[in-house]
Amino acid sequence: MDKLVIKDYTSDNTQPCCICNEKIDAMVDPETGKEIWTEGHNAEPVADGRCCSDCNNNIIVPFRMMKLISSKLQDIGDLSTEAAKDYDTATLTEIEVRDGTQKLKDANAKLKKALKLAEHCRGLLGGVGRKLNNEED
Repeated sequence: MDKLVIKDYTSDNTQPCCICNEKIDAMVDPETGKEIWTEGHNAEPVADGRCCSDCNNNIIVPFRMMKLISSKLQDIGDLSTEAAKDYDTATLTEIEVRDGTQKLKDANAKLKKALKLAEHCRGLLGGVGRKLNNEED
């Protein structure tokens, strides 16, 4: 099945996009040419109401993704900071070798966790990018 076609919606009873105030576009079945959805996209949490496809793709979806990964980015920063402190405080004097080795192990574990979170975030963002690119084709 072909992709849905987006076109300007010209019905007088449709509200304009609550973000850009332009006409909300309609989704059209490419095989029949019939409009199958004319009410736009949910604009939450950026705005109350419905928005057009351009605002959804360029504002709403990226905002939702940043909201989703922002806590993960904070965790990555926190883990990296903690790891750096562990590296700084890991001394290698003869008396503290065992403690220093454990701190280095702890720092490595924190950096590995931060890297895993970063990879997860990259995967989430890559998926959205692929989705948006496929919709634009």
